[in-house]
Amino acid sequence: MNKKQQNVLNLKREFGDRYKIDVDPAFHVPNQPPEDKEWLYLIPCGKGGEDAHIYTHGHRDSPHALGFFGTSSRIKKRLLDLPPVEMWVEGDSECLIVFPLASFAQVAAIVRPKKKRRMKAKQQEMFVAAGRKNQFGRVAND
Repeated sequence: MNKKQQNVLNLKREFGDRYKIDVDPAFHVPNQPPEDKEWLYLIPCGKGGEDAHIYTHGHRDSPHALGFFGTSSRIKKRLLDLPPVEMWVEGDSECLIVFPLASFAQVAAIVRPKKKRRMKAKQQEMFVAAGRKNQFGRVAND
C-alpha cells in the first residue's frame, strides 16, 4: 500500500464502531481493487433529506476530507454557517458540502448520522439464553 492509499480516510475504520456504515452501489463492481473500495463507504444521516449521507471526499489531512450530500435547504444553510464548511457543488435541490475531519462533530450535531445499534450486556445474555432452547444438538454421523 503506497502513502497515498494509507492517507485515505476510511469511514468504516474511523467511525464504524459508533455509526452505521453503508456502501455506495459502486462498491459491488467486480474486479475492483480493495484500496479503491475505501472511498465508497457512506454514513447515512437522519437530517438533510432522504438520501443524505456523509462520504469520504479527500485525504485525511485535506481541508476537504469529508463531504455531505443532502437535499434540505434548511440543513444546508445551518452547515454553511460553520466556519470550515464550504459548498462544493449546488444543484437545483441537492448539494455537496465539504469539511475537514476536525469538524465532524459539529457537522454530525446538525445532520445526525445514524448510530450503530447496540445491545446492553444484560439484553444480549437474555437473547443468547432464549436462543439456546432452539439450537440444534450434535448430530451423530452414521
